[in-house]
Amino acid sequence: MDEMTFLAPVHVGDIIKTYSQVNWAGTSSMEIGVRVEAQPWGDASDEPVHVASAYFVFVAIDAEGHPRPVPRLATETPDDVRREREAEIRRAHRLSRKAEIDRGREG
Repeated sequence: MDEMTFLAPVHVGDIIKTYSQVNWAGTSSMEIGVRVEAQPWGDASDEPVHVASAYFVFVAIDAEGHPRPVPRLATETPDDVRREREAEIRRAHRLSRKAEIDRGREG
C-alpha cells in the first residue's frame, strides 16, 4: 500500500462499500485507487460518506516470479486523465523517496 488517507469516522453498524479503479499502468506495475464509503445504518436515504482513500501498487509477475508486462491503460475521460497524472506524481515521489533512502544507507 502506497498511501491511505482517513477522511471521516466509520460508526458501528455502518455499511461499508469500496470502489476501485486502475489509475496508472507502467511496464510491469500498476496503481489501483480505492475509495471507501460508509452508508449510515439507521437511514438508507442518507448519502454515503467518503471515509477513506487508498493507493495500492502491484507488480505483475510470471510463473517464475519475475516481473511481466501489463497492458497500457487507455484513458477515456477527463477523470481518467487526471487519475493517471496524479498517479504519475505519486510514482515520482515514491521513486525519489526510495533513491534518497538508498543514498542515506550507503554512507
